[in-house]
Amino acid sequence: MSLRLDPRRSDWHVHLYGCPTAEDLWTLGRDRYQSQAGRLEWYAAEYEKAEGRHPEWQKYWQSDNGLELLRQDYIVDRSMTFAPFQARFNLIIALAALSPDDTTVLTRVLNQHHLHGVQYIEYRFLMPATFTDEALDRYLKQYLQAILASEQNSGGTFMPRAVLTMPRDNQMLMPLYGKLRRWMTANPKLSKMIAGLDFCMFEELHPPSAKIEFMAQLQRDNTANPAQILPVYYHVGETFETIQLASSVRWVAQAADLGVARLGHAVSLGIDPELLRDHTVHELVSQRHEHLQWLLAEKDSLARDGYQVDLPLITKELSTLQHSKPADRLPFTYDTAGIDDCRHFQGAIMQRIKRKDAVIESCISSNLRLGKNLTLPTHPLRRFADAGLNICLGTDDPGIFCTDLKQEWQLAETLLTATQVNNLNRSTGATGFHR
Repeated sequence: MSLRLDPRRSDWHVHLYGCPTAEDLWTLGRDRYQSQAGRLEWYAAEYEKAEGRHPEWQKYWQSDNGLELLRQDYIVDRSMTFAPFQARFNLIIALAALSPDDTTVLTRVLNQHHLHGVQYIEYRFLMPATFTDEALDRYLKQYLQAILASEQNSGGTFMPRAVLTMPRDNQMLMPLYGKLRRWMTANPKLSKMIAGLDFCMFEELHPPSAKIEFMAQLQRDNTANPAQILPVYYHVGETFETIQLASSVRWVAQAADLGVARLGHAVSLGIDPELLRDHTVHELVSQRHEHLQWLLAEKDSLARDGYQVDLPLITKELSTLQHSKPADRLPFTYDTAGIDDCRHFQGAIMQRIKRKDAVIESCISSNLRLGKNLTLPTHPLRRFADAGLNICLGTDDPGIFCTDLKQEWQLAETLLTATQVNNLNRSTGATGFHR
């Protein structure tokens, strides 16, 4: 590529369907809300499950203050867990169901980002597992052609790329991945618009250890066809509501060990465990058992990075777990000993991540809304930078979080030194930009 990247005009982590603003959804819905009534009822029902309130979606377009009502139900302007966030995100899903022939959302978003001076951006959007082969072919061609046309029409000053979101469930993942590879072989020109693969949404039931087979196959395919390398960008450590913080930190390490190029959010790796003091989580016995076994297997590597595994304590706990069922849940409350231990564990894993040259994708506004007890001064970005990790910034879901690249950089500048700010978005080597 002849274009020289401007770090401040590059967005490395953004979800296509998280880009529309409340105004965009209201405009889109004016012509669709009646035909999408069934899907909007689904949105309202899911919203009620998460928030205990059934939104009156008809009023969004039938009342004089409809736009304000939609904005109140859609915008995430306070701290919350993932479930109520997803309930809001469902509004765009209801209004704009994935279709092989409907690029309305993509076209609107492309135009807006080009207009606002974005230079390089990677849109993450779903690789649908339910589409027929013929529908999937049309879908990929329509979306990637729109992305290619947007770049061409800009004269090369705007370079959008696609990052395809794959299902975390392996039974759906492997067949869908095979279809994608075959499609790329048949469509080499459009395949250059694909910057990589993404895993997102609910992560806590899908540990990275379940992706060993997939990543091995991916690496074989990348080696066999260097012209169509697919990096993996993996959401991990974003939420940890049902697992211990240490387990989530281990997941970050395991994702990096698998060869993941960029780690999405990784909040658990950098959050100060003190923020969780006296908080209790209930973790699956099977997950706790896996964590202890991993510590034993990695004790020498962890020791080199400054973390000493307590062998007698782990051996004793493993013996105790033999009397519990894998599906049982164990309560864990963060006390002084646990907080100190986890802080040292995080430090060791940061050194591990640094050696592997993996990149942390940091989305500040998103993390402040969905991170446990996070405030701007306690955001993990500063700790990542102090540890010398590679970091790139993303807006994540800018429409729902009311942010943009300028705001994310301003937030980073309040947290980091000038030198650290200057290093942001400089180490994104394992990306699709080179295509």
